[in-house]
This record gives sequence, C-alpha cells and structure tokens, in this order.
Amino acid sequence: MALLKATAHPCNRVRRLLEIAQSWPESLPDEVPASVKYRTLKQLRSSEVSPLVDGYQSGATVYELAKQFGIHRATVGVYLRARGIDTTPPAIRPEDVSTVVDLYQTGRSLRRIGEKFGVSDAAVRARLLQAGVRIRGTHERVN
Repeated sequence: MALLKATAHPCNRVRRLLEIAQSWPESLPDEVPASVKYRTLKQLRSSEVSPLVDGYQSGATVYELAKQFGIHRATVGVYLRARGIDTTPPAIRPEDVSTVVDLYQTGRSLRRIGEKFGVSDAAVRARLLQAGVRIRGTHERVN
C-alpha cells in the first residue's frame, strides 16, 4: 500500500529514481567486470586477538596494527574496546591546565607544549582558550 501511495504522487526524489530506473537494462551482466572490487570485512580469529591487544599495549598504533592484521583501523578499536582497553587519544588533564598556561605565558609554543603532553597543538590551543588565555599572533613575542 505504501509503495502504491509513493508512486501515485511521487516527490521529486521518487520521481527522479523512477526516471533512472527506466534507463536500466532489461538484464544485468552475469559477470562482474574486473574493474569492480568487492571488499569484505575481515574478522580476526580468537587466537589473533591476543597478539593484537599485546601489540597495542606494547606501543603499536591502531594504524600499524590495522596494516599488520589486514583489518580496518576502526575494527582494531572494536577489538580493543571489547577487551576493555580505552583507545581515546591522550588529552590534557584538568590538573595540568595551570602548567600548560604557565608554559605558554613564559613563551613556549603550542607545538612544544603539545609534544610535552603528547597531544596536538590544536588540543593545547583549545585548553588555553577554555582557560581564558589570549592566543598570541604568529609573530608576537613574550616580553
């Protein structure tokens, strides 16, 4: 009933879909062209999950593990989270904000502070702005 109603008074999207459908060939080819590649998601065997977890805990990145095990980086995260491992990148903790502010006000760059805390310069900048610190211009110096 809903299909009949949708085609009786089609909206623009349905109308366009019906126009496209009229140009489809009567029969589709039996073989898929060689240029078309299908990719299926690879599942790890239970015996492979432990080495994955060990690799992450030894310091390998999610990207490195994805390449090593032939899976997507998001799939690595799924396996790690299933084992109770937090894959959230490090952040500046609230108790470190005063140190970050002091370092910035004494002339350290966002990049250098980020390296010290293991975060990006954008993360440092965001924390400084949250703390009400005015960000220096590119060529401003600290007096």
